Amino acid sequence: MGVSPDGKRVYALIDAKKGGLYRSDDGGDTWTLANSDRRITSRAWYFGSITVDAQNPDVIYMPNVALFRSEDGGKTISVLRGAPGGDDYHQIWVDPKDSSRMVLATDQGTTVSVNYGKTWSSWYNQPTAQLYHVITDDRFPYAVYGNQQDSGAVGVWSRSDHGQITPRDWFSASGSESGYIAPDPNDPNVLYVTETYGGVSRFDLRTSFSQNVTPWPVPSWGSEIFERKYRDAWTPVLLFSPFDKKTLYLGTQFVMKTLDGGLHWETISPDLTGSTRHESDKKPEGPATVENTKERGYGVVYTIAPSGLKGDLIWAGSDTGLIHVTRDGGKTWQNVTPKGLTDWSKISLIEASRFDAENTG
Repeated sequence: MGVSPDGKRVYALIDAKKGGLYRSDDGGDTWTLANSDRRITSRAWYFGSITVDAQNPDVIYMPNVALFRSEDGGKTISVLRGAPGGDDYHQIWVDPKDSSRMVLATDQGTTVSVNYGKTWSSWYNQPTAQLYHVITDDRFPYAVYGNQQDSGAVGVWSRSDHGQITPRDWFSASGSESGYIAPDPNDPNVLYVTETYGGVSRFDLRTSFSQNVTPWPVPSWGSEIFERKYRDAWTPVLLFSPFDKKTLYLGTQFVMKTLDGGLHWETISPDLTGSTRHESDKKPEGPATVENTKERGYGVVYTIAPSGLKGDLIWAGSDTGLIHVTRDGGKTWQNVTPKGLTDWSKISLIEASRFDAENTG
């Protein structure tokens, strides 16, 4: 939504059957559909901001996979910045005193224009990134790894031999933009990496070669064919057991594990995303299904926390508000969800205590 400084002109992007750009000229009392171009409402779960020029309420900006501008109150739109670039534009600030000056925020940083969007600066002049998770390996000096949105996974050394950490100390750690990185405790040159919606790869730092070790083929991005066996989120959880340092766990709707670097996967749990609920919960039983969740990841084991003190103790949390624990390596699972959590209470992270096996954080 965007509002002019006087509060009279209001814009809103609506993603619905009769969606599009809606405009109000009376502070929101009445609305009209100004533009139904589906480009400006695509992926509304990810985009949707509107910036109104403080000098002219007819001029608005709508960041998306391209940066859209309208100069006639939304009746027509044009692409101010788009391909090439492949950028995701999220926010734009327009100088309220000088509309030719603006700052545009993307997944990879910010760019500046001082000539009404005719040219833009680069984001490569700033050390910015959008990192999902951060982890270190076990060597010394150790490396810090993270998956960064739109730019692939990266690593950086914790120290250098030249007095400071500079761009020369950063390196590629696979092409994954989201998910987890699990450095192999037994070989620091090998990383296991999850990718959007369920891909798993084994990445060798020495050669930069990647091997696909996904348990089941993952449809390509944007594919309309949906033949998944396993559900996965944008950031599938993947981590090694801190107890034996050889078991690699992966979260789908199940807890899965591999003992041979992803060549063979074993499912060690039932569906932990909704097959059991509290007796006081009156909602229908049954897990979220592939048909009603599609590729967006609703109905997945979102976090896994194997104990470093007891090898058979594993905690698991879902994005459907459930927490389970097994004390026998996955043979049986107990629902230990605290009361009050709902189906949409995402359990984003569980960490097993390093001092008391029965405690988590």
